[in-house]
Amino acid sequence: MKRPLFRNALCLLLLTLSANAWAVSSSVHQEDYSPAPRVFAGPEGLKVLEVIDGDTLYLQELKKVRLIGVDTPETSESEKLEREMDESHLSRKAIEDLGKKAKDFTEDLVKGGRVRVEYDSQHRDRYGRVLAYVYFRMPESKFAKIVGEKSDKRSSREKEYMLNRVLLQYGYGLYYRKMDYVYRKEFQTLEEEARSSEAGLWRRKKSKASLDDLPH
Repeated sequence: MKRPLFRNALCLLLLTLSANAWAVSSSVHQEDYSPAPRVFAGPEGLKVLEVIDGDTLYLQELKKVRLIGVDTPETSESEKLEREMDESHLSRKAIEDLGKKAKDFTEDLVKGGRVRVEYDSQHRDRYGRVLAYVYFRMPESKFAKIVGEKSDKRSSREKEYMLNRVLLQYGYGLYYRKMDYVYRKEFQTLEEEARSSEAGLWRRKKSKASLDDLPH
């Protein structure tokens, strides 16, 4: 009678060890897709250590952060650049020139500064990058100068801006069409308005490329 009991106990132990091993393996496999950490930035925010391109930042603690809902042209070799070349028939240089202008615009707004982030329902993309809405503060007069608007130069009042929204509003990116997110409808409208007014990279100068030439 003791032998069946011993055999049952041994089977139960083996099943438990197998389940634990699977759980550990699963958690390691899914590491890159875990929810982004809810970093408390404090009143000073997270430091922008680098602007990688127009829609991607390298932030203190969070590392690579991809802006939700906005897609700027590529600045370096990638699968996306090859795809944009194939679909638009633009040269590598033409696309990279557009990407450089979008990156410069983002750098003018946030490079070396501090930002706060907010998440949507999806916290990471398939590359493991944090997906976020990024907010920065800046004197209204300085912001107006960067985006080319008139303002009271004496005004030093600070205002908070969403970087994702600003890039679309002033014509430095396309709204992202391949996922759902809270501001999707608003971002679509911002792109349409920027395109209609030929803002930023929508403006075609001397037959050079514009955002209109890229696949939408």
